[in-house]
Amino acid sequence: MGLATGSKAISGDTFTSNNRTVQIMGIRCPAPETEDGLAAQRIANTYLNGKNVGCAISRTGDGSLIGDCKLRGNNGRTLSEVLLATGLCWSTNDAEI
Repeated sequence: MGLATGSKAISGDTFTSNNRTVQIMGIRCPAPETEDGLAAQRIANTYLNGKNVGCAISRTGDGSLIGDCKLRGNNGRTLSEVLLATGLCWSTNDAEI
């Protein structure tokens, strides 16, 4: 799991990391052009800019990147868990990384 340094949310369920676009595994959020989507994007950016955040990223069969991020230590919640808890995003029931 690599550090999320320089990662930025481009929507509630998508972020960039090292110039790569990553879909957050297992969730979907409204488009950032909507009020709820913008709120989800802001929450994701706040999370990604926190200290001690690490991200696990993998490549799917079609070449796209999926992943999730987690606060290190103290059994922190993943970014997907935080976004689901807000009620702004919903689960897609994808398998975990």
